[in-house]
Amino acid sequence: MPSVARAVRVADRESFAGGDFSNADVMRVDWLAQYYASITKETKNQFIIDLVAKNNEAAYAKMRIWVDKTSTQPVQQYFYDSKGTLLKMCKYGSVKTFGSITRPSKLVMENVITKLKSEMQIIELQLENKIPDGRFVVDNLGKEI
Repeated sequence: MPSVARAVRVADRESFAGGDFSNADVMRVDWLAQYYASITKETKNQFIIDLVAKNNEAAYAKMRIWVDKTSTQPVQQYFYDSKGTLLKMCKYGSVKTFGSITRPSKLVMENVITKLKSEMQIIELQLENKIPDGRFVVDNLGKEI
């Protein structure tokens, strides 16, 4: 990690590690705080849920996510801009249990505009590590605490 003398804000919409995932795609985002959610359609095996941004600070104007009814895990997700243009598609797979939670361990994000794809594989997920709140105070960023 580069040494910085000041805190640098990481924007939700910026690319994560230069790939097709944005920071919002990989960080914990409180979707209920940022989006209105509604079940748009229900099939035999899946719920199709639309998430519409509550304001323009959300990373996407709209998202549509397919959720498996049995496992309650995401199957795929579409990401749209404010004009309704499809920007990206994410396919989820290889569901695994990490400690007390079950999540897809493979995510393939396709940028519809550039036709490029990025794949993320989660090999290990540590849930036990507690990060003290003081770690996120601006004066403590970059320091050992």
